[in-house]
Amino acid sequence: MRPPVTVSYCAGWSRDSGICNLEYVVSAADSHSLANAGRDGTTHEEIDAIADLAHSAGGGLEVIIATAWDCPFDGRTDPSRVLQIVDNAVAHDVDQLCIADTIGTVTPTRVLDLLGLSGAFRYRSHRQA
Repeated sequence: MRPPVTVSYCAGWSRDSGICNLEYVVSAADSHSLANAGRDGTTHEEIDAIADLAHSAGGGLEVIIATAWDCPFDGRTDPSRVLQIVDNAVAHDVDQLCIADTIGTVTPTRVLDLLGLSGAFRYRSHRQA
């Protein structure tokens, strides 16, 4: 088993490294993305390119959506923003999707509400491991 490596943009990884399993963290909140990765809220637009890199190397991609419920800078995250990222990840056949409570403020009810909106229980990867 090859452990994954976290990348924050396409240029942060090389096929020559021998690493083929990638994790890509996308913040659902712009202020969090700027503070932690120096990037604006369009980072989810790179999911397709990073998925292509991982899959062409024979590996997989896990997309991790940070600040899915609350941001330490912006407060509550708009669920539509999270859903946009979920839809993009599913459209590009990512192997795993993680929706993260980055700052530990979410309640079970809010988890179920967001998962219900996203239809996350029905998403499954079509890729074979």
